[in-house]
Amino acid sequence: MCQMLTVRLGLVVVPQARCCGKPDKPQPIWDAVIETKPEHFVFLGDDIYADTGDMDVMKAKYAPLGKQPGYIKLKAR
Repeated sequence: MCQMLTVRLGLVVVPQARCCGKPDKPQPIWDAVIETKPEHFVFLGDDIYADTGDMDVMKAKYAPLGKQPGYIKLKAR
C-alpha cells in the first residue's frame, strides 16, 4: 500500500510524493497534497500503468490522470 509522503526541509522546500494511483478512479488525495502547498511533486512507482515504448500509447494512458480535478489544480499552482 502506498501512502502520501510529506517531508519538510528547513522552511523552504516541501516536496510531496505519491504512488499507486488509478487515473480512471476518483483521487481525493489531491486535496491533501494541495493543502500542504508543495514546491515539488514526485510520482513514485506506478503513476500510470503503461508497459510500452510507443509514446502515443503512453500519452493515451496519461490522459485520464490529466482530467483529474485535483491534479489539474496542482498543476495550476
